[in-house]
Amino acid sequence: MNSPASQLRKSFNSPPFSYEVANFMDAVRRGNKDAVVAFLNKYEDAANTHDDFFSNGKTALIWAAKYGHKDIVELLLEKGADINAKDRSGWTPLMEVAMSGPFEMLEFLLERGADFDAKSNNGTTALVYAQANGIQAAVDVLEQWLVKQQKRLAEEQKRLKAELEDELKGFSRGLERPIPARRPFKIPKGG
Repeated sequence: MNSPASQLRKSFNSPPFSYEVANFMDAVRRGNKDAVVAFLNKYEDAANTHDDFFSNGKTALIWAAKYGHKDIVELLLEKGADINAKDRSGWTPLMEVAMSGPFEMLEFLLERGADFDAKSNNGTTALVYAQANGIQAAVDVLEQWLVKQQKRLAEEQKRLKAELEDELKGFSRGLERPIPARRPFKIPKGG
């Protein structure tokens, strides 16, 4: 097809609206890294491609995470995929994995910057989805992540407090030194 729209799309080196996108998404779901690499090399801004044909606009990253393809998740992130990009329902990769697994992917995504508090279009987070649907494996991983983050934040707060106290001690030591006496100001004579 040689329409003006397709020519314009090719001039920006963007993924086309065609079977190529469907094939790319299929390659992502199947874990066919060679096909994924070929598509990403052909279309430089394709890492955030949405599957608008069959799946409510799921991103390639959602599919890769859902099927546990860590190598493809890493590749998509390296190529600029947004780890918090949403499908039309507002679901992120973290939400998708919380609902269907593989649950070891949850921590993998969180370590790479997935937003724990991201909300879908109905205002629900990954943890709330997992709790509401009784998916205890996901709840456990997400709650463990929360505990780790709370410990990390408490340690960071303790470290910052100690640094501040050290700075204040240094400042107060400086105040303890006697202030040198100033010589009285004299007005010069004859001037």
